[in-house]
Amino acid sequence: MKNKKINQAPVEPVVMPLTKADKDALHYMPNGWFYWRDIDYMVRRPQYRCRRLARIGALKVRYNSAYVPEYQKA
Repeated sequence: MKNKKINQAPVEPVVMPLTKADKDALHYMPNGWFYWRDIDYMVRRPQYRCRRLARIGALKVRYNSAYVPEYQKA
């Protein structure tokens, strides 16, 4: 079988309204770049919340090391 290159479109933010939990989580997130482990204990399920907010477009994401994302408020 030949290897085919798959063209992947750039990921665009999904249009979804912020829930109350999203707004509360953004309030407790630090300023500047941070890892999901740095979030205050007041945020339930911080890894899920960061991924969700990044998908919505409320957080920026960058990867400095393999598989470990850093987030920043957009």
